[in-house]
Amino acid sequence: MHLRRFSLRVAHHTSLLKSLPQQSPIAIVDLRQACVLRSGVGQLGLLSPKASSSTHVGNQVWDRGMPRGLATVTSDVAGSPAASAAEDGKTVTTTLIDSVTLDQQMSDLVAQNQPRKVVELFLDWKANKITGAPPFAPSLMAYNLFLLGCARHDGVNLSVMLSAVDSMVNDHNLVPTAMTYNAVLRHCSRTSKASAADQVMTRMRNEGVVPNATSYTNAVGAMIAGGEPLMALKVLKEMRTSGYLKPGPSSGVDPKHVYTDLLQLLFRRRLLEEVKEVLEYMVEDDCAPQPFLLGETLAAAADADDDALGLLVVQLLSKLLAEAGDTGWWKMSQGEALAVITTASRKGNVQLAEATLDLLQWNPHASPPLNTPLLPILHSMVECYVRAKRLQDAFAMMSHITTAYPHSDLSASMFSLVVEAVSTDVGAIDKAYYLLAEMHQTGVPVCTAAVNAVIAGCVRIGDMDRAFETMLELQRMFMLKASVETYDTLMAGCAMNSQPETTFLLADEMKAGGLKFSADTFAALICSNIVLKKHQEAYNVVLEMSDSDVMPTRDSVMRLMSAFRREGQVQLLVDLKRTLVLKYGQRELRSSYNRRRIGRLIAECGSREVSHLHAAATRSEAARTEAAPSEALDCP
Repeated sequence: MHLRRFSLRVAHHTSLLKSLPQQSPIAIVDLRQACVLRSGVGQLGLLSPKASSSTHVGNQVWDRGMPRGLATVTSDVAGSPAASAAEDGKTVTTTLIDSVTLDQQMSDLVAQNQPRKVVELFLDWKANKITGAPPFAPSLMAYNLFLLGCARHDGVNLSVMLSAVDSMVNDHNLVPTAMTYNAVLRHCSRTSKASAADQVMTRMRNEGVVPNATSYTNAVGAMIAGGEPLMALKVLKEMRTSGYLKPGPSSGVDPKHVYTDLLQLLFRRRLLEEVKEVLEYMVEDDCAPQPFLLGETLAAAADADDDALGLLVVQLLSKLLAEAGDTGWWKMSQGEALAVITTASRKGNVQLAEATLDLLQWNPHASPPLNTPLLPILHSMVECYVRAKRLQDAFAMMSHITTAYPHSDLSASMFSLVVEAVSTDVGAIDKAYYLLAEMHQTGVPVCTAAVNAVIAGCVRIGDMDRAFETMLELQRMFMLKASVETYDTLMAGCAMNSQPETTFLLADEMKAGGLKFSADTFAALICSNIVLKKHQEAYNVVLEMSDSDVMPTRDSVMRLMSAFRREGQVQLLVDLKRTLVLKYGQRELRSSYNRRRIGRLIAECGSREVSHLHAAATRSEAARTEAAPSEALDCP
């Protein structure tokens, strides 16, 4: 059916040619070429009438039966190669390839993934290297296929592709399309040419060519590969505005991969503000980030102390975990939670700290508690509440700590922070105390550590009466037993506030209650003995510490040594030095205390010991010398 229609169409055009007897041979040939090209020449090769094997039109001879899109031509034009060869009795036959056939052959080569042959075919055809090829103008499709072959061919320079685009515009008045520039952008992406990709995108905008999803993807890829994150972010914003990053198959782009590649580059450059901006875009576009990417973001936010970025990531994680349910999609590790909550505690960002703690899925009210966080995590939570001036939550968290870790001590920094918060003035102490009383009355658990913080606050401002009253209320109202920390706080306060005798009474009470002395307990006893100038008793406390395997604190050792040196207690100073070195070792001593000061004290101790020994020996020798005559006189 198609063959019949094509034959009728060619016969119609042939009749038109016969009706024009005045046309020149060249015009007839051009008209016939136009008719054949419009009719699809190359499919059947019908270039001559059926009555003869060849058709003479003027000085041109056309032969039928040629393959698709090809024809043989001989010429006797004066000066032509065919004419000169005809003088020798030879006929020159050349092959013609029309643009339609060129497009088809290039398409076949592209489909066969032979980019090099695509490039060579186009360049040879355009340069008329195919013998006798007439100067047919390349089509837009041929240029696009040539550029696509260049994009896939490693040996083609970008300048060749840009020159081809200029040629199609200037030489053939062809209008480049998005497909044209997509091939150039693809080459930029493969060769990591960020600046070239930016120039191509600018050219597209200037020429009114609307980029599509492929254009944006290749441009962003080139800029990311070229190490230009800010340039890529600019194109990504334009891509997002154009609607190509919305979820769904309509755009043909996977937004998650585009966002992930850009975020990784932003992380490497530590551009956390831009990271935050991209994550906000992902939240708005309902695009779930990669789990490993969120872990890296949490680490980067913790390193940079950026609580806003950490909160954004935690919110994303909370959303993803809520959507995933119990599928085990991802779980935050204790280390990641500690890093984030530590950042939140430094900034007092309770929202971030609580959201991160929720990701651990901890249930403190379960029996036994499930997924208990690490102790440093809970300490950081208390610090975060304190900095946010939420003492009730801080006290409640302290109760959870004592329940989850009953045999662990509270962090000294955390406890000091709580003490500072409750002891800014007398009003703050009263407020903290009544807050604990209200918590107890409403059934909220109150721990001994929270009451100890109030007692320490009273000691800090020097109000020992209020401190002892709070200790009594600890037992009467809160129905709690005083701990070692309670006694240590009171004993340190008594030693500092000129009540050293009370320290010994509290120590006796501790022994009666079966409480074991701590290093702070011994330090308070040493301090009290120094205040009372009971140097031997102070040294006896050190011996008791040695028997109890308790390491003395730096402050107590330094205070004791200074007191011995100041009061001229050389023998006690030497004994103390020997006890410390023999019991704990010189290395332990140096690593635990201020090595310079202790070394100086020990050196002075040794020099004084030698001088005193020499003086004592001299005195004893003189005494013996004086006693010798009297002894001789007493002899019978």
